[in-house]
Amino acid sequence: MPGPEPSCTDRPASSSTCLQPIEATVFRALDCQLDTSGRTPIAIAVSGGSDSLALLHLAQRWGAARNRPVIAATVDHGLRPEAAQEAEQVAQTCVSLGVPHTTLLWHAPENRSSNQSLARAGRHRLICEWAKRNGAFHILLGHTQDDALETFLIRARGGSGWFGLAGLAACSPSPAWPEGRKIELVRPLLVLRRQTIQDWLSANGHAWVNDPSNSMMKYERVRMRAVISKLDDPDRARFLRIINRMSILRQAEISAIRTRLHNEISVHDDGSITADRASFLTHSAQANSRLIGWLAMCAGGAPTAPRHATADRLEADIRTRSSGATTLGDAWCVWNAQTLSIYRRPPGESRTPGAPSRCDVSLAPGEHLIWDGRFELCLAPTSEGGQIITLDDALAQNLHVEGLNTLKPVSSSPARRSLPVLRMGSDIVIAPGFDASPPFVAKSLASERLFALVNEVAHTEIEWNSQN
Repeated sequence: MPGPEPSCTDRPASSSTCLQPIEATVFRALDCQLDTSGRTPIAIAVSGGSDSLALLHLAQRWGAARNRPVIAATVDHGLRPEAAQEAEQVAQTCVSLGVPHTTLLWHAPENRSSNQSLARAGRHRLICEWAKRNGAFHILLGHTQDDALETFLIRARGGSGWFGLAGLAACSPSPAWPEGRKIELVRPLLVLRRQTIQDWLSANGHAWVNDPSNSMMKYERVRMRAVISKLDDPDRARFLRIINRMSILRQAEISAIRTRLHNEISVHDDGSITADRASFLTHSAQANSRLIGWLAMCAGGAPTAPRHATADRLEADIRTRSSGATTLGDAWCVWNAQTLSIYRRPPGESRTPGAPSRCDVSLAPGEHLIWDGRFELCLAPTSEGGQIITLDDALAQNLHVEGLNTLKPVSSSPARRSLPVLRMGSDIVIAPGFDASPPFVAKSLASERLFALVNEVAHTEIEWNSQN
């Protein structure tokens, strides 16, 4: 189908002029979405289905033409007995293409039933971790125009607002956190219909895997797929125009939020976030609700944003009450007449007495790790390792914290409570520094994560074209 292609006036003339139409379309998309001068690997998630298999073949050709290495991974999620055989089939295809391949094993969490949604999230985390281990920070996904339509119908049926109805983006930050930190998802097949892709595979002698779950009507996506298959061309085009309009609106709102982050929002070294309340209230309730959900997610270190309804209620409270305090996800939101402040809620407050904290982890000399979804911690190789706990926990145990006085001028009292400290032995506790000089350093990820959420993403029109 492709609709109008992303403009690439700064790219050199592509060798795709001699390619088949589908290849030229995907080559142009990849040239727009990726840095063709880069040499880091491009990762592909390949299930063996038609969409990802076509992407594997096309990306391999693009990588060879652009001197860019391509690597592939398949997740054996164990939900079907055929999964291992399908992963091996993909591995053999990769061998024939000269593409390094890895099979990743996903195990469902204990005491939780496996389902498509849980498997999808687990699969994505595994692929992000694998990609970063191999030096790749772009993951290609085989989402097509059909996937965009399915997502639109699912979200519309679920009562999603216009922001959610904008659907899949051509490029977007990984939603997995912290596993997907610095990972960008790229969807070069979004302008193509699934049938077009399958016709191309058949014409080139490539067999794909048919997942039997794609025919099980108990799954909502399968039911929406059946609805889409019955759409005539005018109706399909009408839905795509709606998605495009919503996508353009979403880009405008993201751009406005980006401007607010630069001009109105302060992100501090201790991970807290503050905003001028008067400036905050000059914006619409809808825009504020979305922003405050993102601020709470980043300040609190949660893997996902809080529910929209909860953020809506908080925005209304901030607008109508001159002062107040409440929780939103893993964050505390406190405001007065002048300022809105957002902090990590001390982890111990929501913990069963005596239960271990998810924030209590060990840190070895020379090690770097992401802690509580909020800080990147590192310890000098010459230092003694120990256990990371919160300052709140250390003070509750009446432990003396070395360097605490140096934190007070650069952090607020509420934010300090949930800062990481290093406990070495039974009674030595060291507070972190926020720069590179101390032996124990804590770098807040709140600003990095916020700006990743509003990263500039080129809008790709998805319109009906009878040729594809």
